[in-house]
Amino acid sequence: MALLPEQFWRLTFAEYIAMAKGFRKRQVHRANELLYLAWHTEALARMDPLPALKDLQLADGTDELKKGQTDAEMESRIRVLNAMFHGTEVEV
Repeated sequence: MALLPEQFWRLTFAEYIAMAKGFRKRQVHRANELLYLAWHTEALARMDPLPALKDLQLADGTDELKKGQTDAEMESRIRVLNAMFHGTEVEV
C-alpha cells in the first residue's frame, strides 16, 4: 500500500482495513488483466493467418461524436429533455 509511517499512524483501524481491501481488490484486478493479456497473446500467436489489428480493436465511439446532428434531430432531443425535466416551451 506504500504508506508512510506518519500516514499509517493517523489511520483508524477501520480506515486501514478499508484501504487494505481496496488495495487487494486493485491487485486482483491487475493480475486478472495480465492473465487476460497473456492468454490472448498466446491465442493470437497460434492463429494463422493473424487478423489485422484494426479488426481486433474495439470501437471507442468517437466516430459517432464526429457525425453531428441535423437541426431537426437537435430540436427533437431538446424537446425530449425539456419534457423529462418538466420544462415549458418558450418561443423566441
